[in-house]
Amino acid sequence: MDKTLDLKEILASIASWNTLRNEKNELVINNLFDAGNSFSYNRPKLESAQDSFIHVYPGVKDGKLLLFVIDADKDNAQEAKNPEEILAAITVCELDHSPELGSEIPTEEALERIKSWKDNRIGWVKKQVETEEGIFQAFVIPSSDLQPGQESKVYFALKPNPDGENAFADLIIDDMQDNSNDSGLSKYFDLVRPVPPFHIDGPLEKENFYLLEIS
Repeated sequence: MDKTLDLKEILASIASWNTLRNEKNELVINNLFDAGNSFSYNRPKLESAQDSFIHVYPGVKDGKLLLFVIDADKDNAQEAKNPEEILAAITVCELDHSPELGSEIPTEEALERIKSWKDNRIGWVKKQVETEEGIFQAFVIPSSDLQPGQESKVYFALKPNPDGENAFADLIIDDMQDNSNDSGLSKYFDLVRPVPPFHIDGPLEKENFYLLEIS
């Protein structure tokens, strides 16, 4: 697929994903995820706030799941006044299959979460679409953990729910250029958050997700 999309196509893709969410169409959702368990992301070298976040939006175009990744401080009405500027801040990523993980991930729990997605995703989606929150509309990642110009592999994962209910959706980030034990996934994989649930204030406030508002 040609990943050169205009803003209208990106917004339509995000809207298509949200239609599937609202329809609770777990069969179609699971079929989309058959295409892969991860995606590669190389963060653009854009000027961003030091303590910022990154938004990851699922979208559907031509029957395929795409991920639209944008720095949170570019995901707002001011940027959207100039479609070219907000479009330049969005990276389009495709799903792929990544069965192997490198030594950059020393944490057994991270590996278990990735395996849980691969093993339990079909049943998890079936349950999650029926919950009050439904399946995720976006993910939030601390931007300090994805350095500009550095390629990362991002894996879908499931984090156990301590209450014994359906697991939480998660993303595990493999910094493919950093092999040090002190800076691998183990330090930040618990900081990724799916939305909903949205919060009243802070980085998970619904008003911060402008692409959702205009799609």
